[in-house]
Amino acid sequence: MTRLPVRGRFVRELEKRACAITDPAEKLRFLRRELNSTPEPRRWRMPLKAASFALLALGLPFAAYNGVGSPPEPLKVAAAAPAVSSPSAAVAKVWLVEERAGSEFYSNGLRIERQLEVSTKPRHYRALQRASGTWVERTAPAGILFHTTESWLAPFNADHNNAIKEAGTGILSYVRGRELYHFVIDRFGRVFRLVVESDVAYHAGHSVWADEQLTYLDLNNSFLAVSFEAQTEKAVPSWTAAQANAAKLLTEMLRGKYGISAANCATHAQVSVNPRNMLLGYHTDWAASFPFRELGLRDGYQEPIPAVALFGFGYGGDFLTALGGQPWPGLVLAEQQLVKDAAAAGQTPGTWRRMLREKYRKTAEAARINTAGRERTRDES
Repeated sequence: MTRLPVRGRFVRELEKRACAITDPAEKLRFLRRELNSTPEPRRWRMPLKAASFALLALGLPFAAYNGVGSPPEPLKVAAAAPAVSSPSAAVAKVWLVEERAGSEFYSNGLRIERQLEVSTKPRHYRALQRASGTWVERTAPAGILFHTTESWLAPFNADHNNAIKEAGTGILSYVRGRELYHFVIDRFGRVFRLVVESDVAYHAGHSVWADEQLTYLDLNNSFLAVSFEAQTEKAVPSWTAAQANAAKLLTEMLRGKYGISAANCATHAQVSVNPRNMLLGYHTDWAASFPFRELGLRDGYQEPIPAVALFGFGYGGDFLTALGGQPWPGLVLAEQQLVKDAAAAGQTPGTWRRMLREKYRKTAEAARINTAGRERTRDES
């Protein structure tokens, strides 16, 4: 990779104005707007994507870093953001109004179908305290991870009603048999509980997340799984308005019931990692277009990615393609955090990244054994 030249009056002026903006997300919006609209002379012009990220990160390389060799040295180190945003205000309490043999009804209008629910094994996991580096044992869910089934979908119209229902029945049977998700939201907005909330669902596999206090690895145990019957590996996401509304009600209930912060509501693409090549994006469902705002959450794509900042994971071209061709702002923020931490430790970014990766391997091994001495026995994701 080659570091981009930053020269010319246009670029220097743009960089000067960008440096005056302290909020990283606002800085990204400013750069995109200016680079799209400014009629600068051709001799000053750089590719939009390259210029945006060279200036936004104040020297971070634009090209995806895949972990081979050392990344280019940065020109400057930008002010870093915290590893994960602070939790938002607590959601309103949602209570169970009525419980029947096959369903539950809640005060916010949520209805959960429970005819298909199964038990697996009780949730029990270890989380790493970020301040002290010590482990804590937990049984309550720490967060919510959003997925898509990526299953076959019939056109969503009345002419295909029977095909839609048959496809939905098939995916529920498949998920239930493999104990993949706690909840599936079908295309009509119906919420099915398939694994009871107190038990493990096998949905996340190798994964990394963190909040301000704790780091979580292999999120099968620590996070609840909510999956949309939908596909995101297409240009236009296939989720429906009814699904988004049902997901909002379900998210409200789960957050209130378990005290889950907005910072711990993420998508599979944000947490999925491949330890073999130390890259993000082993799974890429909800790599783009997740309706965070519609669910009453902050935009998770703006949040720094813990796998990068804490453990040095990289990413490649396939991952960028799944993201729509451009990194999330949170991915850039995480790279900034890594560079800042390297400078504070007196290390180059490349050396620091290798140290973080070794830390991940040791931490992941320690996280696999709980206090009962039971190994993780299944990884379905």
